[in-house]
Amino acid sequence: MSVALHNMGRRLDHSSNNVLENIDKGPVISFSSTLIPDVRIMVFDKEYHLHSAILRVKSGYFRASFDRQDIGPGPRSAQFLYEYISVFDKEGIEWSLQRVNRDFPTPETYTGPAIGFREKSEATAFFKLLCAIYTRPYKIQDVEELETMTNQAETYRALPALSNTLTIGLFRSPMFVSCFFDLCCCRALLIAKKLRHPLLFREAFIHAVGRWQESIEGQEVYEELVRADSELATLLDRAWIGLSKDVLKIQQVLMWKMSMDSASFIDLPEIFSQSDLERGDQMTERALFYRKLYDYLSDCVDKSDGGFLRLPGYDSDSDSLRVITNQIESDLCVPLRKILENKLYFDLRPQVNYWRQQHFLSIDIKEEDMPWDKLETDW
Repeated sequence: MSVALHNMGRRLDHSSNNVLENIDKGPVISFSSTLIPDVRIMVFDKEYHLHSAILRVKSGYFRASFDRQDIGPGPRSAQFLYEYISVFDKEGIEWSLQRVNRDFPTPETYTGPAIGFREKSEATAFFKLLCAIYTRPYKIQDVEELETMTNQAETYRALPALSNTLTIGLFRSPMFVSCFFDLCCCRALLIAKKLRHPLLFREAFIHAVGRWQESIEGQEVYEELVRADSELATLLDRAWIGLSKDVLKIQQVLMWKMSMDSASFIDLPEIFSQSDLERGDQMTERALFYRKLYDYLSDCVDKSDGGFLRLPGYDSDSDSLRVITNQIESDLCVPLRKILENKLYFDLRPQVNYWRQQHFLSIDIKEEDMPWDKLETDW
């Protein structure tokens, strides 16, 4: 993680809390104390005083709406040029903004369906989307909230505005602390693709590849992603195949060395029998197997003796031990460190976390290989 992002996130933590408190302080929310608002938006029981100059730049929906000539005369209020209210569909389930005029005035109080948990969640997501549009700090709580914000940003054609501010919104987000992100990483991957956000895409991609073999075996998650986006499923397949090749090479080297020099690995069976590895055909596909192997080799290193391995059957000063040490370092330790590397960016959980122990977190994907047009700035 970059030092600049870390410092920026630390500075914004306090201000983020201050901004988010505004949604609970009263019915009227303003995003600027210096600019004169000319747009009023009523979302359920919250009233926002906003600015057409900013909304026009950041939202294609508002840009087109402001330019429409078929709306009729402006609102009755002399303070605002444009007014919008949240309107539910006939079933009372989905809502959207509707521009109002003199013939369809803004109600003084909210008269829609009762505001329940879902409506409050939608209102909070909309508030945070406005924070993104105004480049105010906000914090993403979970994947559900991010998905709601993304859907709203798509509706109001403000995906770039959300994407451009999302990094700070994800920094120290509780979304990555909960194990729930591990379980819905494919869902987060679809969101990241829609937002074209490289850091979130890479984070979700690492988690998804780490679970990909489980998904294929379970079929349900695998088939769901294939239906939703076959291109992403293909990327995950390729990444898993590449990881599998690296793991297979380590297995082959380990088997060859054990057959040629069993004395060096005489304690391995006991090490694995005492570990918390689950017995079964998939044991050698778990990252924990290779963590145990790497820990065993690392524990054999005698730091006081020039860094040579302490292996059964060898004198610490023997030339043979030096040769074996160098070979094990280059043929096993180096590739083990590669597949056991942790490339997560946002996840701040400790390494001892169970999920991290069981899954590979070393997968990476170059930004140029991410499935969207890098030159397109408005989508």
